[in-house]
Amino acid sequence: MVYGWLGVAGALIISACIFLVKQQGFYVWQAVFLVAGVLLVIASGSAGTPWSRVLAAKPLVYIGLISYPLYLWHWPVLVLARYCDARLFRHLSFLLIALSFVLAAVTYRYLERPIRRMEPLRDVSIRLFFAMAATSLVAVVGSVIPVSNLWYPPEVRPILDYANYDYVTDARVGECWIDPADRRQSFGSSCGFGEDRNGLKVAIWGDSHSGRLYPGLRRTAGSDIKIAEYVSSACPPIQNFSEVCQPVNEKAFQALENERPDIVILFARWTLYSNQYRAGSAINGLGYYVSRLKALGARVIVVGPFPVFKTDLPTLLLKEWSENKKAGLPVSLDGVPDRATAGVDRDLRAFAEKNSLRFFSLVDLLCSGNGCKTTFSDSPYDLITWDYGHLTTGGAEYVSRHLLDSIRDLARSRDSDFASLKENSAKKQLD
Repeated sequence: MVYGWLGVAGALIISACIFLVKQQGFYVWQAVFLVAGVLLVIASGSAGTPWSRVLAAKPLVYIGLISYPLYLWHWPVLVLARYCDARLFRHLSFLLIALSFVLAAVTYRYLERPIRRMEPLRDVSIRLFFAMAATSLVAVVGSVIPVSNLWYPPEVRPILDYANYDYVTDARVGECWIDPADRRQSFGSSCGFGEDRNGLKVAIWGDSHSGRLYPGLRRTAGSDIKIAEYVSSACPPIQNFSEVCQPVNEKAFQALENERPDIVILFARWTLYSNQYRAGSAINGLGYYVSRLKALGARVIVVGPFPVFKTDLPTLLLKEWSENKKAGLPVSLDGVPDRATAGVDRDLRAFAEKNSLRFFSLVDLLCSGNGCKTTFSDSPYDLITWDYGHLTTGGAEYVSRHLLDSIRDLARSRDSDFASLKENSAKKQLD
């Protein structure tokens, strides 16, 4: 009786896992529950229960026999079919699964069974050695030669190059973009403005997303603007955000205190911290550093969240292309920004207005009623991000050209306020 209920519990767990995968997608942690469900069903089938009769049925036993070749075949069959024609894939998925079963049965009958029956095993070992050597040679060649180019046409191959995008070199990773977990790393003097203090001094402070904004701002800013960079991975400029981030945020603020910038740009993947925004703690933590920056005499620009994509942009574009090849690669995508990003954008805008800060919205810049930009030019190959939301250098230049308008406008406002303050002070002295 108990074993029978174990089978019911296992079946329910498996069904729940399948439902969750359909609703939310697959996550690694779900495999733990799936395996537990399967173990419960197997345990219940070994004790003369109704489950044992079900599992002993010849069709299920045969599926068990061909399960390994089925596992090997189903993935390439389904994936290659989807890449060849995504629309046709939706209509033929059942036939593709049936094809996987046929290939698995053939492999079991004419490859697996003969190998298992062959004698002596030494001959098998020699053959397996040469087969594994050939497989290794294919793997090595595949790692050197971009074999994906063999089945992708020339018009989409440039998108594949983003898989190896170099985001490190021009962002000063390890120098001014540091790892918060490595306490030995710190911001050096090269991250600041240097000995030449002339011109407008602008500093960028935030997480890895601000690190990818830096190359664009550095390239587009004129010689009259000096750029400083203080970036730490996964650490927004929020007080007490985490035990790992707080020390590095204090290091960044101390560097800003020494450099005395005219303008500080705060930028991070704000949407990632949306739960804390709703709780109010992140807004308060951001306000803490804003107040300290104001006390230094700096003006603050808050750059709103990037309208992140559900997965890396090149993959999304290849999927869109496979579903409608005649239309070519799109230069914008629907469904972006999501509600969380739009909500955080509104919250930050309200926060900036309340605290007399300048707010720069990436949602307003990159998105419209037709979705959000995927490129920074008219070319479908000039992607604005190589992953879900970190700016490419070209994308950072596009954003920076617009951001510089806000920077220069804020600088003029600062100079005007300073002139007015100086004039009022002179009048008081005359009086």
